[in-house]
Amino acid sequence: MIAPKDVIAGAEQEWRALVAEHLPHAAPESIWRFNRPSSSQADGTQGWKLHVSATSRSAADVLRRVAPVLAEMSVLWKAPGSMVDIRRLNSGLFYGYTQIGKVITAYAGDADRARSLAGRLDVELRGVPGPRVPFDRRLRPGSVVHYRYGAFHPVSQVEVDGVQVDALVTPDGQLQPDRRAEAVPGWVEDLFPAAPPEPPRGPLARTYLAYESIAQRGKGGTYRALDLRSSPAERVVLKEGRRHGETDFDGRDGRDRVAHEARVLAELSAAGAPVPVLLDSFAWEENHYIVMEHLDGPGLLELPGERERVGAAAGVAEVVAGIHAAGWAWRDCKVTNLIAAPDGVRAIDLEGACPISDPDPWPWGSPGHVPPEWPFTTLVVEQDLYALGAVLRQLLDGIAAPAEVSRLVTALLADDPAERPPAAAVHEALSRFHGRPHVRSCSRVRA
Repeated sequence: MIAPKDVIAGAEQEWRALVAEHLPHAAPESIWRFNRPSSSQADGTQGWKLHVSATSRSAADVLRRVAPVLAEMSVLWKAPGSMVDIRRLNSGLFYGYTQIGKVITAYAGDADRARSLAGRLDVELRGVPGPRVPFDRRLRPGSVVHYRYGAFHPVSQVEVDGVQVDALVTPDGQLQPDRRAEAVPGWVEDLFPAAPPEPPRGPLARTYLAYESIAQRGKGGTYRALDLRSSPAERVVLKEGRRHGETDFDGRDGRDRVAHEARVLAELSAAGAPVPVLLDSFAWEENHYIVMEHLDGPGLLELPGERERVGAAAGVAEVVAGIHAAGWAWRDCKVTNLIAAPDGVRAIDLEGACPISDPDPWPWGSPGHVPPEWPFTTLVVEQDLYALGAVLRQLLDGIAAPAEVSRLVTALLADDPAERPPAAAVHEALSRFHGRPHVRSCSRVRA
């Protein structure tokens, strides 16, 4: 088996070689590489854009297939210069949610050329996986070819909610915002008139009603929802894992991750670990969904006083200890994945968890919460302990803590994984501290 770091390095090398061959022109201070210099005179100022989506695993194959077609059609086109930027693009976190999937952009221009090019690319890319591009029109169900009408070289900008955005020029000469969430402006005829939408079906229509988005990114969304099976309807949390969403180099995508999280939640709940109760798990169309209890409570950094912070710190250590006692490593312990519920601190977002007895060799974790040995480590318990130390340092910042607690937090953040104490021992020390009056002469834990 090829080591994960070698797979990732090989994919990066392959992509950069293809970019150097087909896209020799780098845009200043940009992730994008172009096939040639762009100009408003040669390419126009607005028109049809085609977006070809790809995963990190399919991107090189997509570039090889589309390059000859785009060269023959003599259009301006671009792609990210590195595999790192493709992964960031598809996450929706670094360059915006609307950019997910836009690995190849072709500036087709007029409608006739756009239709011809879209059809050729669709035939060339049949069966190639890629995520859905948010808000774009998709050529057909399952296609990786998407399209929208937008600005190439905008002639002006207009203000929208206090922000200057690129403008399109309407046929009567008026300026209109180029809205990325609007694929086809009302004054433009659609390239491929869409069939009327089918009425909603399945559990998302009959059983669960999502009413508020909590988070959106490439691999899926998390929503507050109502479980319509009860009367009155009960609040739940609905989590979606999207097919081809943020596909890893090992092939796992958002759908796989959420289906895995269902197993993790079920096993941890059965072992008594403090995690949300799993209420339902189902696949629908291309994606996988889980339904969890709705946890009421603030984030840990929103707690008002020192005593509450110390109690939360003890609760976090208890959470990590409970997950480890159940035979799992979390790999994503951080403040934003912890809730101060009425019955104690609970862990959320466990899609990256793995059995301690079978550690996942593929990296998972969040910046600021991963140890020096990361990303390529199978010391998954030690990774959790380092993350626990990072969380405790945040929670206890400025609080006068006993020397014992300060030593434990420092040890959790040690460069040597063997020096990090078990979460159960940290929980015991913090519980003792929480149960006594705060002594101001104690040493302070600083972030």
